[in-house]
Amino acid sequence: MGFLEHFGVEATYTDLGEASFAGQSDGSGSLWAAGPQPDSVELDGFPLHLIARVPLGLDFSVAGKAGWWQWRADQRSTGSAHNPPPAGPPAAFDISNSDDGIKFSWGAGLDYDGFKPVRISVEYCASSFEAPTSAPTIGASDIRSLSLSLKYLF
Repeated sequence: MGFLEHFGVEATYTDLGEASFAGQSDGSGSLWAAGPQPDSVELDGFPLHLIARVPLGLDFSVAGKAGWWQWRADQRSTGSAHNPPPAGPPAAFDISNSDDGIKFSWGAGLDYDGFKPVRISVEYCASSFEAPTSAPTIGASDIRSLSLSLKYLF
C-alpha cells in the first residue's frame, strides 16, 4: 500500500521451505557417536517493511526497505550420541524443536511500473533467525534472497 508519492508499506508472507543435511560422524569426538547425523530446518515468516522509492525515469525506480521479520523455525535432528559424554555407549536420539522471534530485515531493489497496477520488482533482501536447537554452538543464521516478483498495487 502506498502513501505519499515515494513511500509505502509492505506486508508479506515468506515461505523459505526446508533445508536439510546429513553429516557422517566417525565417533572419535566427545559427543557424536559413529554414524549419520541428519538435521533439517523449515522456516517461514511475516515481514513488515517501510519502503522508500526514488524514480529513475518514467517507469523505473530504485527502492529501499527496512522493517521487521516475524519468523518461525521448526528443526528436527536425529542420529546417535555418546551417553554420557565423552565416552558413554551410543544412544539414538530424535529431537524436534520449534522457535520463533522477530528480527530486523532490510532490502533494496529495482522496480518497473510499465504495467500498472502491476509492478515488476527485482529485490535483494537480508535478515537472520536463530535455529531452535539445544546445541548452543549453532547460533544465528543469516538469510539472503534475490527475488523477481509481481506486485499488485492498490
